Amino acid sequence: MSGGALLSLLLLGATPLAAADHVTSAAEIHSQLLDRAAAREASIGVVRGALEGREAARALTVLGATRSDLERGLAQMSDAELSDLARRVVALKTDPRAGLTSGENNFLIVFLVVATVLIVLAAVD
Repeated sequence: MSGGALLSLLLLGATPLAAADHVTSAAEIHSQLLDRAAAREASIGVVRGALEGREAARALTVLGATRSDLERGLAQMSDAELSDLARRVVALKTDPRAGLTSGENNFLIVFLVVATVLIVLAAVD
């Protein structure tokens, strides 16, 4: 059999795949996207929760930043970065070994969160 005949046989014998013949269905992809969006919003909620009150204003002043800088930084963080930062916020709030007063601990948490977000923002810009 010649090369051209073999190529024709292979091309004619190939079964075209329909667009719906994917390994993952559109419904599964949609569900995964919704889950990721919900996880991102939950992480942002945890981080924003740590950034409420006087401590956040004080940390922003110390760092020479504004609330809009902070929000812009949060928007530019990846899902993984936000998730990691949210886990760290929770860990800092629940660590009984920190030995700091409540006020000092709150300021430290907020300061570290603000600094982290601003560092990410500076790296992106």
